[in-house]
Amino acid sequence: MDLLMSYIEDYVARPNNTKSKAVFISGHDTNFLAIGRQLNITPLANEMVTYAALVVVELHLINGTHFVEIRFSPSLDDGQLTLLEIPGCANPCHLKTLQNILMGQRLNRIDWELKCTGVGPQAATFDILTGSMILLIAILIIAIVVLSCVALSYRKQLQEFKDPERRRLLPDYPGSVDNAYT
Repeated sequence: MDLLMSYIEDYVARPNNTKSKAVFISGHDTNFLAIGRQLNITPLANEMVTYAALVVVELHLINGTHFVEIRFSPSLDDGQLTLLEIPGCANPCHLKTLQNILMGQRLNRIDWELKCTGVGPQAATFDILTGSMILLIAILIIAIVVLSCVALSYRKQLQEFKDPERRRLLPDYPGSVDNAYT
């Protein structure tokens, strides 16, 4: 509904020579459901609409005042548009009244991103946490590489120590078991 209201408010704010005659928006059945639930319009709020359903939001200028009407057709084959009533707003609905109804429900871009993606103004905290985790993983990888090198070095030294070709010919002290000359 916020997108529709943005189009309407943009249209009202434009100079007369730049105003479009119509704006067409394509959507899905869930969009109909969202509009119905946000405005508490029963035919749209309670069940999914059929394929090729149509919602028409009309903006009228009557005696210098803007009014909104919402019409619905469950199918393009039907050809009948039913005028829908917005609870708390007479038909046609005064634009200011509709804006007041939606005032607490409309989201700015930051709040919308927070609600839809879970990332909003706290993104800086999220970035710090992500950076800390990447740094911690890098430190762990470096520690694993260093420990692996140390372990391989000790293993090589042990193998060299056990190699009979590299064993000392004379023992370090007399009476040693390795002394071949006793």
